[in-house]
Amino acid sequence: MKKSVLKFLPFMAAMILAASCGNNDKDPVTPQPAPSKSTTEVTDNGDGTFTVPFTVKVSTGNSLAKKMEYSEGEDGKINIKFVVGTNDDEKLRVSGEGVTGELGLKGELDDMTMSTIYVFFGDLTLSNGVTIDDLEKGIDLYYEYGEALTEPASSGKSLLDLVKTCNHLYKGTAKSNEDEITLTDQNTYLAISMSPCCDHTITINTKKFTVKKSNNGRLWIAVPSGNEVKCDELGLSQSAKTVLPSVCHKVARQYFTVADGKKVYFSPGNLQATYNGTEWAWGFAPSQTTIIGEAAANTSINGNGTVSTNGTVDFFGWVGESSRWTGAAMYGISNSTSTNSVDGYGTGKNEALKSDWGKVFGEDSPWYTLSHEEWVYLLGNGSDPSRSGASDLRHWASVNSVNGLIILPDGYDTEGLDWSSIDWATLESAGAVFLPAAGCRFGTGVYDVGSYGCYWSSSAYDEDIAWFLNFGSDYVYPGYDGDRGYGQSVRLVRPL
Repeated sequence: MKKSVLKFLPFMAAMILAASCGNNDKDPVTPQPAPSKSTTEVTDNGDGTFTVPFTVKVSTGNSLAKKMEYSEGEDGKINIKFVVGTNDDEKLRVSGEGVTGELGLKGELDDMTMSTIYVFFGDLTLSNGVTIDDLEKGIDLYYEYGEALTEPASSGKSLLDLVKTCNHLYKGTAKSNEDEITLTDQNTYLAISMSPCCDHTITINTKKFTVKKSNNGRLWIAVPSGNEVKCDELGLSQSAKTVLPSVCHKVARQYFTVADGKKVYFSPGNLQATYNGTEWAWGFAPSQTTIIGEAAANTSINGNGTVSTNGTVDFFGWVGESSRWTGAAMYGISNSTSTNSVDGYGTGKNEALKSDWGKVFGEDSPWYTLSHEEWVYLLGNGSDPSRSGASDLRHWASVNSVNGLIILPDGYDTEGLDWSSIDWATLESAGAVFLPAAGCRFGTGVYDVGSYGCYWSSSAYDEDIAWFLNFGSDYVYPGYDGDRGYGQSVRLVRPL
């Protein structure tokens, strides 16, 4: 009889049972069918049932640390494989009409390759008149492995972390003589993205979760498939029939469109750099309304990335790629007594690399600086919005005694919104962004705090100036051209 082959259905198209089984058998998992009637290994139990040995061959890769091993592949896909553990608690359970059994996991020496092959092995019990001939002709067998998830589980780290730590029940169905069967993860996954400007409390069915600002507004949740999923905060209401196993759904809320087909989230506050006398530490302001203003070290910039008074800086010059500066200075923590833009700030129209302040968090950081075109798309160009409704989603306001510009996320329902008496906590929870009117720095002087906002783009204008967003109480103009030596605010974004 032809050998059967056991394989695993990819989770998110990539939960693949990665294995190889020797030179003469390239399939990762190979069941050994029940022997013929004449084989002495068939045991007559004397009660109308028979016991038949059954084996499933698997490869373990290099790790023998636990029963299942998970790793992240390309494009965030999760790979799965079996590995040998130190206990026999988990079994590959087999059932069918007149067939039951459990298979344990062990290592065996392959005489052909002289290498260890790991197999699920055990006995199947045949009853209700089922014969070995029936197995060879093909009857339905049902496979299960693992323990079912009973309530939603979560991780604020990553999908991979969630998959590693939550329960899984894998199921598969195949004919007993089929060459290939699949096991499918019975969990459904939600990859949730919300505004990282504040914490959000959501309820999945009856269990509460927090989408944290400190996790950049990301949360991954596993729910048992085949059950209703409801979340009022996310606008989710899925019937049990639509919650399918081994599927990961992206749930994005409170985002901003900055180009056709391109949506982003804003960072939880303006960019900051803090100097402790030895090194610079980069991060975001603790809240959307936090600004340094005329305090040190904004007013203490010496030059070449140093300050005369330790502290936090949130004004940065626009530095071109060809600048001679390095370290913190190349991201605009520098000053010259002449305040001349080309005195160290570089020249050249296409020098956008070093004006992308997202690079301070690493070359692979998801955070980046909006281009001039993206600011224009988001906010409109002066009094002539570049897209319908842009002007309806922004407004000058005072939040916690700080003046600035409120920008509402895509799809926000402004009906009934009274800009003269806003509830900022409600707006922020709904994903609103606040750009404080922090003013700007010229030389070591700080000006116009509370009156104007000046936010750099990543785009050069010409040889010695660059584009930036400028706004006040009665205008929003994302097309201003500014001297690169000016110290101005930076607000980063990340894509969905």
